[in-house]
Amino acid sequence: MSLAERIEAATGPDRELDAAIDALLGWSPVPNPTMAGGLIDMMHGPGGVTVRRNTPAYTGSIDAAMMLVAGLEGRSVWQVRTMLDHACYNAIKPRSTAADLAKDLPRYIAAAAIRSQP
Repeated sequence: MSLAERIEAATGPDRELDAAIDALLGWSPVPNPTMAGGLIDMMHGPGGVTVRRNTPAYTGSIDAAMMLVAGLEGRSVWQVRTMLDHACYNAIKPRSTAADLAKDLPRYIAAAAIRSQP
């Protein structure tokens, strides 16, 4: 199962999937024996080492999911709009409520952005 399919199959926000997305984007944790685990630490990233306090909640935050969309350089506005339209359509299930959509939409946007990566 692809990462995008795993994201869509999740039933809610998933920090392991968030870490997998970060890894796909070129981020990796810097080992630090003083940290108790989790996703908070220094991370190696594209272009060198940077301090990131937290892996973005791509599967649980609309803002973090849209950061993935912003990273789709070279895509036309029409391509991005079509991708977002499909994400919204896929997030709406029979008998969905507004709360369901608010919970599910970040995952579907993240999945669509992952599928659109070059």
